Amino acid sequence: MRSIWKSSYNVLDEADQQKFTITEDNAWVKFFDGMVGEIPIIGMFTGYFLNPTYTVKGIDGKEYFKLKKMPSMFGRRFQLDRMVDIDDEDESLVVLSLLMMVLLERARG
Repeated sequence: MRSIWKSSYNVLDEADQQKFTITEDNAWVKFFDGMVGEIPIIGMFTGYFLNPTYTVKGIDGKEYFKLKKMPSMFGRRFQLDRMVDIDDEDESLVVLSLLMMVLLERARG
């Protein structure tokens, strides 16, 4: 689902059934990143203090994973924390979905 305020992605299985949802935890981080990023010299350092966090929830509303962007100059480091153990097939689906989401968010700005 596309929104200018808060990112949200649906993760589908091989039968096109929704299994998980990836949501951005705090939309203000993206807002301030866009605002501060336009300031000439200070905008280069937003990767050190404006870092988004994403949560992977199941269709039951239970949190399974949390993805955090780590402070860095170019925004290339992420930390993935597992909240609950799930089977390997679902874990692979979530990890690949998170990789795709990171690429889409990078292109989005």
